[in-house]
Amino acid sequence: MNDFFKRILQLSENKGFKNISDFAKSGLLYASSEKINRLKKENNKPSFEILLDISNKFEDVNLNWLITGRGKMEIDEDAIYKVGEQNSSYSNSKDSDLIKSKDKIIELLEAEILRMKNEIVQLQGQDKSRTA
Repeated sequence: MNDFFKRILQLSENKGFKNISDFAKSGLLYASSEKINRLKKENNKPSFEILLDISNKFEDVNLNWLITGRGKMEIDEDAIYKVGEQNSSYSNSKDSDLIKSKDKIIELLEAEILRMKNEIVQLQGQDKSRTA
């Protein structure tokens, strides 16, 4: 069982779900738990869709923790960015965790955009070769 799946189990338990199937169906509103259960295998990585679904359904979840295991499971809802006029440092580690998790989402989104652009180019090339 990989570490990401273990964190999903922790999250599921923390949110009061009976098991992974209940978490997938009731928590994430998936038709089945297959998307989540495939993450048990050591080399399987979560899709951007799963990360986005968890982020949207459980806004207090620290995605940096979910992805990397670093930090705390939940983000303090009262965390507020405090940007000084002369200093743009953030007020505490909770804010830092929030920023890191959002940065990770941005990084994943950028990678997904690049993958999709490459796929479009590939599909366009296949389409041209079929019509020629």
